[in-house]
Amino acid sequence: MWKRTPTGCQACRAARRSSGWRAVRRRDRFVDGKRAPERQQPGTAERRAGQQSRADDEIGRVGQQDRAEAGGQQQAHRLEDARRDGDKVYAVIRGIGAACDARSLIAPDVEGQALAIRRAFAEVPYAPSTVDFVETHGTGTTLGDQIEVLSLALTYGDERRATPLVLGSVKSMIGHTFAAAGAAGLLKTVLALGARVLPPNVAFDPLNPHLALPQVPARVLGTPELWPQSSHPRRAGVSAFGTGGINYHVLIEEPEAP
Repeated sequence: MWKRTPTGCQACRAARRSSGWRAVRRRDRFVDGKRAPERQQPGTAERRAGQQSRADDEIGRVGQQDRAEAGGQQQAHRLEDARRDGDKVYAVIRGIGAACDARSLIAPDVEGQALAIRRAFAEVPYAPSTVDFVETHGTGTTLGDQIEVLSLALTYGDERRATPLVLGSVKSMIGHTFAAAGAAGLLKTVLALGARVLPPNVAFDPLNPHLALPQVPARVLGTPELWPQSSHPRRAGVSAFGTGGINYHVLIEEPEAP
């Protein structure tokens, strides 16, 4: 049985509650084509985000995210149902956390982002130190990236971490797809899990000197690396933060052999 839901997280929760249900989530962002649901007029959030990027260039930010088009679709199915039906499982969603800070359209809030991450970890039996990779919201703005890394330091910062957390952003590869950005980040991370490769960022050098990477600790890759195996499945986090203050963090891991 199929169920239509307005958000990916609602799709996952619907599939969790009911055996036999499949939930599909699709997100598109086409600017010049027929499908452009969030086409912006002057003065809207997307225009303000562009103005923020240009302002950041003036104070020393290196690089800029281009606005881009994308479409992505995911199907959520209970793991036991997928195994029963013989479906190919690309990744397992373990935890979902949401929070809303609504502090500002262009100035994110550290605590609001950290709360979403903490709520995701409240749904899983493992610690942040066992997560190897985080696909960040990573818009490339001085203030936004700085605040996001601080929220990661509050949540993923752990003395028990054996190796630094690897951070990535699909926006460095394809640009900012706005409404489809969360779907793009999730799909990229699922593909990385399947390939067992820690993905690099593009055009981030020189790195923003204001990022508190040592507090996590975390690092950003310029070239891909093999994703090493450990005593637990490979795990990742994916962040998606909306302009209006909504914050989501999803924890996924590679599927174990049935």
